[in-house]
Amino acid sequence: MIQSNKLWWGVFSLLAIATFFFMYFRINQGLTFTNLNNIVGWGLWVTFYVYFLGISVGLFLFYGVCNIFNIAKFRNLALIALYSSFITLIVGLFFIFIDIGHLGRFWTVFINRNVSSVLSWELHLYVIYMVTVALLLVFENLGIEKKYSNTESIISTWCNENKEKVIKYLTYLGIPLAIAVHGGTGALFAVIKARVFWNSAIFPVIFLISALLSGIAAIIFLLGCFHNVNLKTQYIKKLSNIFIIVIVLDVFVVMTQLFVHYYSDINESIAVIHLLFYGEYAKSFWIGQIGIGIILTLILFAIYRMNTKGRFWILWLSSISCLIGIWFIRMNFITPTLSVPLIEGLSENIYGIESTNYVPSLMEWIYSLFIIISGFIVYLFGVSHIPILKNIIHQKTKKGDFDEETA
Repeated sequence: MIQSNKLWWGVFSLLAIATFFFMYFRINQGLTFTNLNNIVGWGLWVTFYVYFLGISVGLFLFYGVCNIFNIAKFRNLALIALYSSFITLIVGLFFIFIDIGHLGRFWTVFINRNVSSVLSWELHLYVIYMVTVALLLVFENLGIEKKYSNTESIISTWCNENKEKVIKYLTYLGIPLAIAVHGGTGALFAVIKARVFWNSAIFPVIFLISALLSGIAAIIFLLGCFHNVNLKTQYIKKLSNIFIIVIVLDVFVVMTQLFVHYYSDINESIAVIHLLFYGEYAKSFWIGQIGIGIILTLILFAIYRMNTKGRFWILWLSSISCLIGIWFIRMNFITPTLSVPLIEGLSENIYGIESTNYVPSLMEWIYSLFIIISGFIVYLFGVSHIPILKNIIHQKTKKGDFDEETA
C-alpha cells in the first residue's frame, strides 16, 4: 500500500506540473493558438463538453432508475455508473472552463444573475447537479470502512442511520436535475434565433436522447472493463435490447432534424446541410456519424445477436463504435452551423477571414488529450481507493454468472 501511495503521489505530482504548464500557456496566449475565430466561436472543446456532459447524464439516469426501482442485479453496475458520471461531469467542466475567453471571470455569472438567461439557469443547475452526484457518492460509501469508528460524531452517526433515506431523496432530486441540465444544454443552442439550424424545439430532445444512448453505450463499455460485475447473459441481453431501441430512436430524431431543415428550403439550413453532405464536413458526417456511429454499430450489434453464443466482446465493440459516432453527432451539429456566416461577405470584409470552416488546431487536440488522460488517471485512482468500488473489484465472481457468453 505504501509503494502504491508513493506511486500515486508521483503520478499526481507530474500531473500538477503539466497542468501548471498548460494553464500558464493558456492564460498567456488566450485562444490565439486555437482555430476559433469571430465567426466560429465554439469548436472542439465545446463539443467535448457537450459530449462528456451527455455521458454523465446518461450514466446517472441509469443509476437513478436502478436505485429507485431497487434493481438488485444491476446494483454494482449502477454504483460504477454513479462514479463514472461524476468523473465525466468533471472532465466536461474542465473543457468548458478552458474555452472561456477570460478565465478569471467564470464566477461572475453566480454574482450577476439573470433569471431570463438560459445560460445562467444552465450553470446554476450544473453546479447543483454536480453537488448532488458528489453527495450520492459520499452517502453510498458510508459504513463501508469505518476508520474512526471509536470517535464518530453526531453528524456521522445521523448520516449512517439515515443513509438509505437520504440516497433515495437525493436520487429523486438528481434525475430531474440531470434531465434539466442536458436539456438546458440543448436549449442553449435552440434559443439562438439567428441560427436557423439550431432554432428548433426538437433540438433539446435530440440532446436528451443522445445522452440516454451514450449512457447505455457507456454502461456496456464499463461492463466489459469491470469483469467482476456479476451479470448473467439474460440481463446483458436486456441491456442490449434497450441499447438498440435507443439507437433507433436517436437515429430517428437526428434524421428528422436534418429532413425538416432540408425540406423547409431555408437558405441558412440548406447551407449547413450542404456543408455536411458535400462540403468541408462531409467526411465527419459520412464516415464518423453515419459510417461508424450508425452502420458499423448496427452491423456489430447484428453479429452479436445472430451469434448463438452471444459473444459479449462484439456488443462491447458496438458500444465503442456508438460512443465514437455520438461524438461526431455533437461535432457535426455545432461547428458546421457556426461556419455559415449570418451576413454574406461579413467574414471576408469585416474580419478578414477567408474561410469560416473550422478545423481544430494541434494544440486544441493536445489540450483535449491531456484533459481526457488526466480524467482517466483520476478515475483509476478512485477505482482503487473508493471503498465501495474496491469491494466490487475484489469480489469473487460466482460460477455461472460470468462465462464466455457474458461480459
